[in-house]
Amino acid sequence: MEHIQNIDTGILWQVTRYTSATTSFLALSSDHALLDGRGLFKLLDYLVRDDISDLLHESVADVPRLEDTLNVKPDAMLLLGLVYRELFVPKLPSFLQAYLVAPPSWPTGQVSIAPNQCPPIYTLLDLPLQTVVGLKAAGRLHQVQTLHPILKLSYAVAIWSVVGRPSSMQLQSPASVRDTKLGHSQCTACYTASHSVPFQPTSGSDFWKEAAAIGAYMSSAIGKRRALQEIGSLSLVPDYTSSADGLHPTGWEKFFSEKMDNKKYSGSLEISNIGHVDLPTGANDLCWGQAASPLSTPFGISVVGHLGGLRVAGAFRDGSVVDSAAIESVHQVWKRVLDRLVDPVRSDWTLGALVAEE
Repeated sequence: MEHIQNIDTGILWQVTRYTSATTSFLALSSDHALLDGRGLFKLLDYLVRDDISDLLHESVADVPRLEDTLNVKPDAMLLLGLVYRELFVPKLPSFLQAYLVAPPSWPTGQVSIAPNQCPPIYTLLDLPLQTVVGLKAAGRLHQVQTLHPILKLSYAVAIWSVVGRPSSMQLQSPASVRDTKLGHSQCTACYTASHSVPFQPTSGSDFWKEAAAIGAYMSSAIGKRRALQEIGSLSLVPDYTSSADGLHPTGWEKFFSEKMDNKKYSGSLEISNIGHVDLPTGANDLCWGQAASPLSTPFGISVVGHLGGLRVAGAFRDGSVVDSAAIESVHQVWKRVLDRLVDPVRSDWTLGALVAEE
């Protein structure tokens, strides 16, 4: 079973310096209970500043929660959908279920070992600035205004190619909604929404049309509203404070423990993209990453861009759905996909053509 951090007694954040004869590394780490990804970068900025006299004093009691400042309550349509999928459909014969709901997204039915029983694997990829510039230029030609949908879809396509070309995937990504105008903390607390985009890939699907659709949905009013509701739906998890077996002191722990034990993933891929940041003074590189959560997705990547290019840190559970060899294959295919997308000679890419071996 995973070690559970006690946030009442454990270390919530720390700074560590690693040195060698020629290079020094500064590492900032934090428990997610304290802050989110955007908050982590804000904290790093404050820590390396020469002067922080302009920062406001904040106490824990005064920091507002996400749900205190934004409406995250699931609406009737979302609630009805959950009741329909989770309560009504499962009681029907299996041959009827296939006609009433969309096919389950990968990796449903493909989980070999519960993720909390598998060791973590971490990877780090460096994508050169030239590739980033090329991807942005290609995106603008196809009405994809930001880099995120391109990265999200291209990585998903690489997974699709390696794991057997499933017919349905669920692509997740958090989005920062931190806003000081709403009274949000300068760097602590978690102010994130959660985008979950369904993806039904086929060999003949047009990459750029799919990427444009993802970008348009994520930037739309309904997409942003649904992302907040995805976070708000966590309030539906029953939260009691005792259990007969004594193993699960809260309903949340029981719910998520059973989810892990039953080998259920929340989606196919999660990409956490901080976007472009300025390097701290004196630094020549920067990357960030997250723990390989057994409650997330089989593929999880954390992305940040700066003057040196794009840094992509991956977190996985070895053997739960995929092993290290499959992860390496996905990254090889992904690099091939990105190289093809920035090719100035050709721009009409189907998914099948993007992943075809040379």
